[in-house]
Amino acid sequence: MASRVSSSYSVSICIWLAATLLGLAAVTARMPAHAASVTPSGNGHVTIIILDMSGSMGKNDSNGIRCSAANAYIDLSGPGDFIGVIDLDTGVSNDVISPPVEMATQQERAGLKATIQSKTQGCKPDGDTPTAQALSDAATMLKSATSGGLPGSAILLTDGIPYPDASRQVATITNTVVPVFKNAGWPIDVIALGSDKSGSENGIDFHAFLNGVASATSGNFYDDGHGVVNSANPLNIGAFFVDIFAKRVGRTPGPTIPPSTLSGGTESRNLVIPNLVDHLDVIVVKDQPAMQVSLLDANNRPVTAGPGVLTSTDPHYAIFSVDSPQAGFWTVTASGSGTFLVDTLITSSLQIAIVQPSSDAPVHPLGAPFTIAAQLTHHGAVVTNGYYVQATITYNGNTEGKTPYQQVIPLKLSGDTYSATSTIPQNEPTGTYNLEIDASQTSGNPLASAQTSLRLDLFPAPVLLNAQHVAADPVAARVVQFDPVMVWLYGRQNGFIQWLSNGPLAGAPAAPSASIPGAVELNGAAYCGANVKGTAHPVHNEGATTPIAVKNSGCGNITVTFPSSTAGTYEIDFQTSGTYKDSYGDFGPPVARHAIITIVPATPLQELRAWLWTFLLYPLEIFVLGSFLRSRFLNSPAKASYAIKGQPGPGKPLAQRSLYWWVMQKNIVPSESHFRKSGMALKVDETGTVYARRARWPWIPGRNQWADERNRPLAKEFQPVQEVYYQTPQNAHYIFTPSRQTPGRPGPGGGGFGPSSRSSGPSGGPKGPGPGGPKFSGPSGGPKGPGPRSSGGKSGGPPPRSPRRPAGPPPRR
Repeated sequence: MASRVSSSYSVSICIWLAATLLGLAAVTARMPAHAASVTPSGNGHVTIIILDMSGSMGKNDSNGIRCSAANAYIDLSGPGDFIGVIDLDTGVSNDVISPPVEMATQQERAGLKATIQSKTQGCKPDGDTPTAQALSDAATMLKSATSGGLPGSAILLTDGIPYPDASRQVATITNTVVPVFKNAGWPIDVIALGSDKSGSENGIDFHAFLNGVASATSGNFYDDGHGVVNSANPLNIGAFFVDIFAKRVGRTPGPTIPPSTLSGGTESRNLVIPNLVDHLDVIVVKDQPAMQVSLLDANNRPVTAGPGVLTSTDPHYAIFSVDSPQAGFWTVTASGSGTFLVDTLITSSLQIAIVQPSSDAPVHPLGAPFTIAAQLTHHGAVVTNGYYVQATITYNGNTEGKTPYQQVIPLKLSGDTYSATSTIPQNEPTGTYNLEIDASQTSGNPLASAQTSLRLDLFPAPVLLNAQHVAADPVAARVVQFDPVMVWLYGRQNGFIQWLSNGPLAGAPAAPSASIPGAVELNGAAYCGANVKGTAHPVHNEGATTPIAVKNSGCGNITVTFPSSTAGTYEIDFQTSGTYKDSYGDFGPPVARHAIITIVPATPLQELRAWLWTFLLYPLEIFVLGSFLRSRFLNSPAKASYAIKGQPGPGKPLAQRSLYWWVMQKNIVPSESHFRKSGMALKVDETGTVYARRARWPWIPGRNQWADERNRPLAKEFQPVQEVYYQTPQNAHYIFTPSRQTPGRPGPGGGGFGPSSRSSGPSGGPKGPGPGGPKFSGPSGGPKGPGPRSSGGKSGGPPPRSPRRPAGPPPRR
């Protein structure tokens, strides 16, 4: 269910209807012959009205006054104005009561009102509060209706937080829907209905949420509990309605009568109507239906319906609409009991056009001056004297009942424009402010007015830091110029390449550029969460620009990378935005900072370091790293065990390798670590095949003493072998067979290898390969020859000679 509000809300909504009906009467009073005099001063407008139809409205507005208020808004519109209506209840497509329809004729206005009555079943409450869907539908309708260039806005009337799934809906509205309205320039005017609901509801602050929606889109926030009457009261809605209608449609608020209370008597109040008024709407709002009101014109004659005059009455409103009213004192008389107030809207032949601030720059920083300028015309001709012109800036956000900030500024004539400078203090709230410019023949009773919304937000200012990390302007920066080879190697905009350059260039950029530290400050303190952009241009070369890279280096710290190939003084224009809460993602006006760039060539020591690091240290590092990574994927014989003569069990010869062989050549065993003889290297593949090669470097001893089973010198590259000879005065012969761990197959890491000779092994003689696994015989301490082998082991005889083994010891080489 939507949030529940106090029963006074029904009265509140009545007053809003009353004010609306006042405007309606003003429109209805205009006969077709007078249509031109009441057409909005602009070129038309598109308004989407979102009516809360949630279940809580059954208690708070059982009489459907909100729908009557929408009807009044419809009747006040004219040619060029388009109105669409959305029913805020179940959140499905049929919530769109009507797409935008032009209010050009009385028939069209009557047709839209009838559609509202029919589709809401007489304004009957039903369902939840799908605010996200309703606003999304409104954005879709505005996009279509404003495609021809018309301005657009939405009015959201609601008495509660979105429901169901309040958190999800609020997130969708804040992050998805509101940016659409903001970027398109469609303000959302929000009326928070019911009693003061500034607290949390469903974990969400009702007023803070609605205020954010209005502020982000430069709309107005209205609190039904804090208006002209400091409680939820129908009189407040009238003021809200007049304000929205005057701003969006282009009317001038005229003289007013503040709330006055009667206790059974009669009371009269004067309204001073100035000259040059073309049309007058007098709107009397009352909180008691029995109260009677009447209006006398400047000639003291009762204002009654007739040519050029329309009157309309309602239990809470009385509306008098008069074309070409006579200047002078008009009198409003009320009798009975209750409270009443009077608002007026006027149009005149005097027009005001706001020149500054322009609609292209609606956002300004708090604490910084901005210009207000306007131009007066009468029947199209510029007016430069005879009028008093002033601007009033008022905060339109949620004030929780406190008096909103307001600034009144007289505008001075300069040429054909009235202008002044305004500064809103930095300690005032961020959000939407209303700028109204009035023109009158005296200091009051405006004849013409123009209104616009502007946002005033926090935009932190970036500063540059000198070598002592103190803010300075200008800041000197030195650019080191390396030789073209270093620039080509390291000057690319690539994160990895720039990381590589840190060693050779000692942190200096390869391309001509300067890195300048900076800080983002607000009120002298670091500002976290700022987004900074910037461009630079030479001071003495107007029009030329140089992009700069701004990196966020931490809370309140930035680093500016300033590319430059030419020395000189540069101006850097920074743009910053605060957090979304402060600036809703908008950037403030540029802040100018200056840097003096000096280009110096790299010193000989810097160049030497760069060349040595690049062409000596880096290749070595790459070789080491590549060898290490490659070796991690190679087969390691260390996983296998090898039976070696003289040992009680399998050995692991690879454990004897040096660190270099373990890291760089994981699958290779040097012969000296296993056979205690240098000059050869062995490796084993996954199939158990043993490979051997002689040492590659000519200074390695013994590299020419190794031969394979065919008496061929070992090659420089690995070749498969079954036996090898080490040819010295004491020849050694080594036979490679499978590991003992896996009979007939290589071990887990490959095949095994060990020494062999004619000497008998520990078992009494050499054993041939068999199911029990091989044993290996090693050197016996004398030269090997072709004589008969001694018997031993379980074989009962000598092992068969290898068919490829030579008949005698190989000759020495």
